Amino acid sequence: TDGGGGGGGGSSNAWSDDPPELNSTHRATVREVKPYGVFVQMEGYRKNGLVPTHQVSDFLEFAREDADEEKVRGIEGVIGRGESCWVKVVEIKGGGYANDPVKVTCSLKLADQSTGEDLDPQGTRYYPQGEGRDGGGTGGRGAPLGARAGENVKKGGVVDWGHHAGDVRGQMDGKSYDLVVDDGIDALAAETRFDGRGPGGAPIPP
Repeated sequence: TDGGGGGGGGSSNAWSDDPPELNSTHRATVREVKPYGVFVQMEGYRKNGLVPTHQVSDFLEFAREDADEEKVRGIEGVIGRGESCWVKVVEIKGGGYANDPVKVTCSLKLADQSTGEDLDPQGTRYYPQGEGRDGGGTGGRGAPLGARAGENVKKGGVVDWGHHAGDVRGQMDGKSYDLVVDDGIDALAAETRFDGRGPGGAPIPP
């Protein structure tokens, strides 16, 4: 897998100041849960990544008027602070000039939470929040859950519906990973905006 994906990405004891490779997968620990997403510390990297709400789970959906507390509770129903997980690096921005902060965007739902396998090796399932498959806005809530399920058929003909509460928890062999303080986390949070659009989650069909 690219960039050490499936193998943890940063398996050495040293902590790199460089950002991880795009499209690589990594073991990570949740640093903070915010209304707009989850900050994660990837193993072997000092740089924190942000998992925006639409990349946490296909079953999360928030309305613009929902209170921040409700959004945090919803996210914590999937994964909470201090928990271990796998993430895929889906976007890297910044770093083009001196003092230009590097922003690393990650996805939980595009990494297999048992093995770290990249669930989107062709890069066809990630779109920045607010952008649809045609490059435009989603116009509110996304398509109903399962609308594109045929595109996400896994090995053996099993349909990948996305993560739900419990998928992430308890699948990291009981291991925990030390949290490393990153002074840039507040700056990254300040520059991150949540537009209230969910990924189109809905109850699982019977």
